[in-house]
Amino acid sequence: MRRLVSLIGLVIVAWLTIVFGLFAIFRLIFEFTLSSASEFPMGVVGVLRVLLGAAVGIAWLLIWQKLASVYLWRNLKRHR
Repeated sequence: MRRLVSLIGLVIVAWLTIVFGLFAIFRLIFEFTLSSASEFPMGVVGVLRVLLGAAVGIAWLLIWQKLASVYLWRNLKRHR
């Protein structure tokens, strides 16, 4: 039962980070770059969008990897 609760917690945290990442990309990154589009060339704005979106995606992957690793090692230590 304890493993099930921790697995459900892991899934919930992963989904919350997905939602937050999508919010960051669609609300913060697009609005930030669109508001500054008149000051910078469109190519610079496009590159900034890609870089910021990739940074959010990589951060999400690293957080998810760390959560999965903590879950795995916690379960392996319990079974010894």
